[in-house]
Amino acid sequence: MKVFSCLKCSKPLFLESQVKEHTDLVKKFKSHQSCNVFLDKQSSWMDCEHKEGTIYCPQCTQKLGQFCWHGNTCSCGELVIPYIAFTPSKLLITTVQ
Repeated sequence: MKVFSCLKCSKPLFLESQVKEHTDLVKKFKSHQSCNVFLDKQSSWMDCEHKEGTIYCPQCTQKLGQFCWHGNTCSCGELVIPYIAFTPSKLLITTVQ
């Protein structure tokens, strides 16, 4: 099982099972491609009351990504709805057994 954490403070944020399939995200993340990491739905720790905004780490307040409920286009050109996107360079992936 893979755990996605904040790179700055190592706070666990979400699991691989919560990642939205988008052109094999985990593979792209490992090879440092340009696609963001997307979630299927909002996690309980996210403050996403508005239609769109910024996602911050709940522990250190590092900017991690963006959300937009009506959708947005990934850097690869694919439309993603809802758009709950994390910047790969702000995340740390660890494998836990």
